[in-house]
Amino acid sequence: IVIGTHPHVIEDMEVYKTYKYSPRVIRIVLVLVLLNFIFLIKDFFEKGIGESNIIILISAIGFLLIVLVKKFIPNSVISKKIVLFSTLWLIASVVSVGVLYLFNYQKISKSETPQQNSVMPQREESTEIKLLSPNGGEKWVAGKTYTISWTSKNINDVIIVLNQGASRSLLIGPETGVNASLGKFDWKPESFTFYTQRNDLKISIRDVAYCGYIDESTGIECVKDELPHGDSSDNYFSITRIEGKVMATQVIYFSPAEIPTETNEGSCWTTSLSVQRKGAWRCAVGNAIFDPCFTISGSKNLVCNANPVMGENGFLLKLAESLPSDTSVDNSGRGWGWLIELEDGTTCKFITGATGLIDDKRINYDCSDGSFILGDLQIGTIWKAEQVDNLQTRLTEFVPIRRVWQ
Repeated sequence: IVIGTHPHVIEDMEVYKTYKYSPRVIRIVLVLVLLNFIFLIKDFFEKGIGESNIIILISAIGFLLIVLVKKFIPNSVISKKIVLFSTLWLIASVVSVGVLYLFNYQKISKSETPQQNSVMPQREESTEIKLLSPNGGEKWVAGKTYTISWTSKNINDVIIVLNQGASRSLLIGPETGVNASLGKFDWKPESFTFYTQRNDLKISIRDVAYCGYIDESTGIECVKDELPHGDSSDNYFSITRIEGKVMATQVIYFSPAEIPTETNEGSCWTTSLSVQRKGAWRCAVGNAIFDPCFTISGSKNLVCNANPVMGENGFLLKLAESLPSDTSVDNSGRGWGWLIELEDGTTCKFITGATGLIDDKRINYDCSDGSFILGDLQIGTIWKAEQVDNLQTRLTEFVPIRRVWQ
């Protein structure tokens, strides 16, 4: 009798009563948990993992705990306590999920606008853009007009950008975008810019509501979002410049026409290695070397990194120290040029660093199409350059030069 009235025995009897009826409770809870898992799967595909789904996962852990306890440590006091605790845990989880669904349902019912009735705006769920042309393989010619076309759905305006490899870009059309419903935009490539004579070009088109053009090096930046807000050419296309056969080579004495807006500070320690005349220097900004840099009439500053073929003004170099004496010899009009343009539009720039020899001729120029020019240029009414396409086969040919910059 004393033992029968012991508190621990009474506690065990109460737990046993609970444990005795717990299978019936567990079956009911199991049905509710299975129903909740249906909601979990539904919500996961519609909204991702939310509050209710987390609670359901916790309840699943509780149910798993019951199953493990009944299997591996049945009919013990501790197992009965765990079963009781887990059952209450399951019931609390189910009730919590029910309250959350009831709260969300009432909140949605009271919404006044269609956009408030869903987690994402309807416009985002159905946003689509598909670039049709150019999609890769096209061969465009500078100076002619071409149509950039696309299809879109639920988009107001699009921004169009030309990308050259992964390094440079150009905004086509206004920064505010082009009306997406038009489905096309006509564009005329210019003859002298960075994208002519290139075969690594792609067009990107993006939703202005989510994306914006930053600059030519950064290109387009979009807000992070799981939904696609644009499209790009699947493969590269090309833009070439065709001007007909060369009748006479144009020799240009280069002088900076415009003062660049970009400014850097640096110094020049010797005359240019690529330009054989006065007023051209070899300079450095930090660890970067620029050759040639040109003096500006009436100014102590210089212009570096200019490229007249590409229409690039370069940058303004502010000298940290005075220029040394100009000891260069003016060889203008002779068979050299720091920049040349071949008849087919390929541009070649003089190599100032270490290079190699082919048939005892120095590799003097590196060209935009991957070829090289050997030795000095041949002067005449039509200047010519000895071009080698492949350094392995070393097969060369003399090609006409359209323009020479000295």
